[in-house]
Amino acid sequence: MSTRPKLAVVTTMFHKNSHSDVIVSRWLEPLPTDRDFGWPIAGHDVPRADIVSMHIVQVTERDTGHEVAKKHNLPLYATVREALTLGGDELAVDGVLLIGEHGDYPLNEWHQKMYPRRELFDEIVEVFNQSGRCVPVFNDKHLSYDMDSAMHMVETANQLGFPLMAGSTLPVGGFIAPWELAPTTHLKEGVAIFYGSFEAYGYHSIEFLQSVVAGRAGGESGIKNITVYRGDGFWEALENGVWSEELMQAAIKCAATCAGDNYRENLLPPKQAEFADNWPIAVCFEHNDGLKTAHLLLDGQQTDFSLAVEAEDGTVHSGCSRLSQNTDVFFAHFAQFNAVIEEFVMTGKPNLPIQHTLLCTLAIASTLRAAATPGEKIETPRLNIAYGLHD
Repeated sequence: MSTRPKLAVVTTMFHKNSHSDVIVSRWLEPLPTDRDFGWPIAGHDVPRADIVSMHIVQVTERDTGHEVAKKHNLPLYATVREALTLGGDELAVDGVLLIGEHGDYPLNEWHQKMYPRRELFDEIVEVFNQSGRCVPVFNDKHLSYDMDSAMHMVETANQLGFPLMAGSTLPVGGFIAPWELAPTTHLKEGVAIFYGSFEAYGYHSIEFLQSVVAGRAGGESGIKNITVYRGDGFWEALENGVWSEELMQAAIKCAATCAGDNYRENLLPPKQAEFADNWPIAVCFEHNDGLKTAHLLLDGQQTDFSLAVEAEDGTVHSGCSRLSQNTDVFFAHFAQFNAVIEEFVMTGKPNLPIQHTLLCTLAIASTLRAAATPGEKIETPRLNIAYGLHD
């Protein structure tokens, strides 16, 4: 790797406040306030790696990518291949940032937006194969709406031997009141509260809670089954103790934007009309080692991600993500994320194992399918993915 690693960006769309904007723009020109969030890293006035090329799949009247590229003399290329080869014949960069978020793409029958992350990934890999050389690839958010595609991406990286990192800012942002789970802690249950769209924010909630519970003693054992409760089924499941009301209340009370204690009255209609007739929603996972986790979509109660976990000794830990407090200054939590991405492309070591994002990807895809038959326990053999955070 050269002294100044070169990075290519492949993105579906670039407009104001898009993921491409908040990652790439502040990479090219860090804000003074980014220092408070570790970007650039301590001891450096500028990032340690340079973004040297970019390919934007969809360009509309909202596009700001061309303006940003012009300002920073960043070459734009018409294809993925040209962005990775810098218009030459072989791979000419030391890392790739794949940002397949935002854009005009259809929904499938499970209400998942069909971002072409796998297709763009395959184009990147084609350049690797033709060049006989691979470099680290960062994939923004979960791997794919399609479970086979997600597994394909991980298997391909393993087969070719290149580092693959994926995920979102939730595990990076931390808590408003910082705390960590001791790696010797045995957990009994976890409950997370989220808001917003079922898939996009449901993935965030799963990854947030998983980034905590996967740190338990023994690590993550995989998810055995999923049950989704909706509408009246939600309240019946709560009354029957399917998840702990104590943990639910602890997660609600620690939210920075908590609307009050009466969550029944605080609920608003969901943002997605297709779920309005059977509301609210709870997603319950049974893990292979007996851990129970639940994700409760409670629009109107809060606009935060919060969680609570109970250890086997009865100790309860709760916390709220810092993300809602870090949006005013150009989504400052992405400054933290840039520091993590940069460390990955510099070292080839992701902040979380790719198995973490694979499990979360398969979990949200399985959840959306399970939501079609609420109250039915769905076995999930593909989610039998074990990993540890302290290996």
